[in-house]
Parts: sequence; C-alpha cells; structure tokens
Amino acid sequence: MLLKLWGSELDAITAELKRWEPNDDSSRIVKSLLEESFLYDLKQMMKGLAAEQAARQSQEAQIEAAVCFADEAICVTTTDGSIRLANPAFQRMSGYTGAETIGVELYPLLSLGPVTRLNELKKALSEGKNWKGELTAAAKDGSNLITEVNAASVTDHNGKVTHYVYIQRDVTEKVRLEGELRSQKVFLEKVMNLVSSAIVVIGEKGEWWLDNLAAKTLLTDMGADSRKRLASMLLEEIGGSLSFKEAKLKLRIPLAKGRTGCFLMEAERIPAGYLLPGHGDAAGQLYIVGLSDITEIEKKNMEILARHRHLTSLRMERAMLVKELADSFVYRMRQPLNVARAVAARIETLIGQKDIAALKDTAALLKGRLDEIESEIKKLRIITKTAGPTGTDSSLKELFDSIDILYRERFASNNVALEVEAIEDDLTLPVSGEAAQMVAAILIDNAFEAAEGSEGPRRRVRVSPFFNDNSIGITVEDGGQGISASERLRIFEPFHSGAPEKKGLSLTLLHQVINDAGGTVEVGVSELGGASFTVQFPTEAPCSRS
Repeated sequence: MLLKLWGSELDAITAELKRWEPNDDSSRIVKSLLEESFLYDLKQMMKGLAAEQAARQSQEAQIEAAVCFADEAICVTTTDGSIRLANPAFQRMSGYTGAETIGVELYPLLSLGPVTRLNELKKALSEGKNWKGELTAAAKDGSNLITEVNAASVTDHNGKVTHYVYIQRDVTEKVRLEGELRSQKVFLEKVMNLVSSAIVVIGEKGEWWLDNLAAKTLLTDMGADSRKRLASMLLEEIGGSLSFKEAKLKLRIPLAKGRTGCFLMEAERIPAGYLLPGHGDAAGQLYIVGLSDITEIEKKNMEILARHRHLTSLRMERAMLVKELADSFVYRMRQPLNVARAVAARIETLIGQKDIAALKDTAALLKGRLDEIESEIKKLRIITKTAGPTGTDSSLKELFDSIDILYRERFASNNVALEVEAIEDDLTLPVSGEAAQMVAAILIDNAFEAAEGSEGPRRRVRVSPFFNDNSIGITVEDGGQGISASERLRIFEPFHSGAPEKKGLSLTLLHQVINDAGGTVEVGVSELGGASFTVQFPTEAPCSRS
C-alpha cells in the first residue's frame, strides 16, 4: 500500500514539472530531473519493489493455500514453542480449533513420550538443524496419537532462527498394524520353532527367506557356508523352477566331522507375492521345503536289514551244511552198497550153480533190502538238494555297514578290537546280499576266535575292502596265531580244522559259495600277526575308488 502511495506522489511531481515554464537555468534543472533518470530511476525502483511485493504476496498466498489444503498437519511456532499458525489438518488431527491452538505451547501437545527425544528435537531446532522421528501426541479427546514428525528451523536474512515449522502425520494405525504384523510374525516363528522338522523358504535362485529353529540347528551341523550349500542341494533335488515337481524323497546331507544325515524331503512351490506382499510377480516363485530327520530310523532299518540278511545267511549256511552232510553220507555209503550188491550177485550165481532154494531166498531178501537202502538214499539226495546262494548283486557299502552293526558290540564286550574301514563309494558285489553276508560272517567269526586266543595288542580284527583293476571283494585279518603253509593247502577240505577239537564245514561252505560266483579266496599272513583271508569276485568293468 505504501509503495502504491509513493508511486502516485512521484507521478504527480513529474506532471507538475512538465507543466512548469522556468528560465533557461531552471529549465536545465527540470530537464535533468525529468530526463537524467533521477525521478525515472526512483520510479522504476518503486515499480520493481511493487512487483517484488506482488510476487511475494502471490507466493505467500500459494504457500498459505498449500498449507491449508495439505493432508499433513502443519503448524508454525516461535522459538519458545508458542503456536502462531496451525492448518486445518492439524486441527482435525488434534481436535483443537484454531482459536484453541494459537498462542498455546506446542510441546505439551507434541510429545507424551520420553523427555530425551523431545530434548533432541529442541536441541536440533535451536542449532538450525532439521529433525525427524516419531512422537506421541495428545489429542483433545484424551486419546494419544503416534505421529511422524518432520521439524525445521526458519531463519531471517541474518541467519537468526525466528520460527519453527512442524509437519506431522498420524501413523497410529500404521504403527498398530506393524505391531500386529510383528506379533503375528513372532507367533508364526514360535509355531514353526515348535515343529521338529526343519522348514526353510528359498527363492528360485537360492535366496534364503526364512527358516525355523530345527533348520538353524541343521545349518550349524553342516558347518561353514551351510545356507548356500543346502539351498543349492534343495534346488537340485526339486528340479528348479522350470521342471519343478512336488518332491517327497530321501535326501542325504553331509554334516560336520564326516557324518551324514538322512532326511525325508517334502517341497511345495507358491508365488512369492503370496508370502511377500508388494513384491508382485517380479519376485517369481518361492519353495517351502520341509526336512524330517529320519537318520535314526534309517539306522534302525539298516540294522533290521543287516540282521535279516544275517539270519538268512545262517539258514543258507545250515541248508548247505545239511546238503554237505547228506552228500558225505551218500559218498560214504556208496562203497558198502556196491560191495553188498556184488555179494548179492555172487550169491545169486552160487544159487544158480547149486540150486539151493534157501540160499536163493536169502539172496533175494538181501537184494530187496539193498534196493530199499538205495531208494532211501535217493530220497535223501532229493530232500537235501538245495541250491547254493545265488541271486542279484549287492552293495559293498551295505555289507560293511551291517558288519559294524552286527559285530561291534560283541567284539567290545570280549575286549577284541574291531576295525572296519569306511567306504564312501557304493560299489557292487556280484553275489546276493545273503551270500556276501554269509562269507563275511564265516571269515569274521573265525578271525574273532583266532584273535580272542591272543593277548595284548594282537586281540584285533581288521575288515577292509579289496580293489584291483578287475576284482572286488573283502579282506579279513586277525592277530591270532596264523595258519601254516601246510595247513593252507587243506583248510577248505570238509571236516578239516587246524584245531583238533573242532571239526567244521564253514570254510568248505565258504569256498563253495565263492567258487559258485566265479571268485577266489587267498590265505596269507596278516600285518596284525595272524591270518589274512582275501575274497575276490570278478567285475565286468575295472573298479575305481575316489
């Protein structure tokens, strides 16, 4: 208004000067005033000030409109905290009218929380800095609001702080929902941690999203870099995103210290957006994988299988023993039967020559009895004619696992050391599992008896796999007295034994099983001091050990 008044006065002075008709000297002065820019510059300056004032007023009007229509609550205070301006959004949020807020101190309304946080706000503003954080505000109705506050200092042209501006946003509902989500997450985590199975959630590229307590325990047991290794193993098993299949299979996971755990794996694929709101389709798929530890169950199953095969091998050995005894009986009876038949024939000849009826009847009776014996022998051979142990191939690793299961406790209770070499490769023996179990049982039982009769460090038995370019088998050594060279030539004969008080057929049966499978057995001297038995079976392709 003042600028407009000054402009009008300058226009009047200019008009008066133009109407004035002075002398030559005064004319020069008037011309100077009119044309040499004093009044002109003054007028232009007044116009510039007026334009600047109009622009400022327009800007202030725009700012005022923006503040009035803003969704965020905005208020301006003096440096002592008295409210000088509060927009409608602030009034709606707090419940106070404009008349109730102007001149009122803001700080009691702004924060009901820790004093330290309010002090941080005051300190930052007094130093001309901005501040951002959450504070609890008091509404007129007595309720508390959680607000997100952005505060800034306003300075004059000298840099002195003159006012403070506060922009607040009500985030009470947001904080409540976030709290509920956190509670639900904690609840879900507790539920997941109660599950005995390991549960993990991974992405298509192995991203690790979630796991439970059982999974963390498994990761610890796996050792270094376990997350990456387990994720890679799971993705490989379930086939990846392109060939995914719902999987339910046994998974062997290497653990620390050379151990291996067996887990039943179940997997399901779901869109990532279902569990990760806001990620949309860009996040791809997630895999929820459950891993149930069945290591102990597998051990029990393996033990049951080993004991079943052991019993089967014992039955097989008994059947072969019965057959061997029957064959031996038949062999031993063959000569006396032949002699008896010759005697009977001789008697018939004599009868024909001398015609002695009584002798003829006796000879007929003897021949009938011999026929009956021959018939019984044939029946015995039919009954005892059982096939030897033949069948499909078997696993060398399973054989060694069963040896450890069946004999570890027996050897320990008798103070005899049993050393079973570990096998990593799952190689194949060209005989059935029962036949392999029978061979191992005979060798280990004999080795145990030999080592048990020794003393000190020689009470040892060692079982190790045998490999060469075209054979695979097993070597059993003991620390007993050993077997002499002469005994080695006869050790596989029926009823032969190095101990006079023992007459058995176990090594004979062993030799028969090995021969039927096309294998060989070698007897030698062990590094442990006693005997060494090496059983070799031919393989179609060269064996390899990693």
